Amino acid sequence: MLGGAEVRALSQSVSAADRALTVTCEGGQNGRHMTPYPTVLNGLQVFERGWLSSNNVLLFGNAGEGAVLVDSSHTLHGAQTVALVQQALAGQPLRQTVNTHLHSDHCGGNAAVQRAFGCRIDIPPGEFQAALAWDESVLSYRATGQVCERFVPDGSVAPGQTLAVGGRHWQALAAPGHDPHSIILFDDAAGVVICADALWENGFGVVFPELDGEAAFDDVARTLDLIESLDARCAIPGHGAAFTDLAGALQRARKRLAGFVAAPDRHARHAVRALMKYHLLEVQSERWDALQSWFAQAALFTAVWQRLGRPEGTLADFGRRTVQDLVGSGALAFQVQRSDWQGEHHGGGHEQLQQIVALALRNDCQRPGPMIQQGESDANRADHHHQHGRPVEPQADRGQHQQGRDEEK
Repeated sequence: MLGGAEVRALSQSVSAADRALTVTCEGGQNGRHMTPYPTVLNGLQVFERGWLSSNNVLLFGNAGEGAVLVDSSHTLHGAQTVALVQQALAGQPLRQTVNTHLHSDHCGGNAAVQRAFGCRIDIPPGEFQAALAWDESVLSYRATGQVCERFVPDGSVAPGQTLAVGGRHWQALAAPGHDPHSIILFDDAAGVVICADALWENGFGVVFPELDGEAAFDDVARTLDLIESLDARCAIPGHGAAFTDLAGALQRARKRLAGFVAAPDRHARHAVRALMKYHLLEVQSERWDALQSWFAQAALFTAVWQRLGRPEGTLADFGRRTVQDLVGSGALAFQVQRSDWQGEHHGGGHEQLQQIVALALRNDCQRPGPMIQQGESDANRADHHHQHGRPVEPQADRGQHQQGRDEEK
């Protein structure tokens, strides 16, 4: 079972002879199947997720060969990923899961998938030893305060290697920038690139090395140049729908990059907002004091705050201002716990109110749960970009709001 409204496969009758793209959306109410998709996508299936989870790409194998899954979603959606893959495979084996990079929205479902299918897991080589030892400091989960279930990698897929499945050959290419160890996968014969968070239809993922004080905007530029040189006909991003206008996407990405290069502080503040929203997607809602504690313990925020010159005077006030900005834009909402808002608290004012509220992301297609509110303001869309590590923005209608939607993680 796919979890009712939690996950809905929007194209459920896909023949074995002509498996084309399937879009799925966590939340169900605003799901949609983008049509038409080019025939170059026949032989694979894409599960379009939200922003807490990356898209999953299922590469079907020939008879007896076994399929390959590219990226596995967030830990909290691991069971959903397993259900989607089981339905799509219809009894065929899954031989391998490959991660484009090890951010929690891309590899969090690895353990669940491995338990369900007994498949091997291959990751980019740069963090293989850290994953084997499960060093959460190196893997960034501790610094960003994120959740990822431990898994054991079996091997690596290095730049220059080729992944053969279903008569197609996918070349792994280094794509540093968003993450220094990221890879993309390119099928030259079909002209299809699985570009993960290196390129979205409107933007790219937060440039995490920059948050650690390492120059990486030039890496982003070189990766965009690499993608352009492939002359691909279709791109499958880590978040959002597959698209064919790569020239337009590259133009928008370069414009965005130029803005960050000109104002690095803007990128840093954007990243803090994106990570704050990503955390709220993980927990759905949180008391103010608990959110403050999480913000203080995630070392990345302290580092960014110090690098920005300690704005607002204290880290706590910097976090408070970030939340206030997100609430003001419509990205987050305060929810009063009425049972606490009594007696001595009555008339306590805004400060007292903040101590007893829950925070939730306004989101129309993301993570199931009663605290998630449907609908999203234009201001929220305009502020979103991935990320996460990470990626983070709700599904929205395409068109004029697509660029803002792809601004998250």
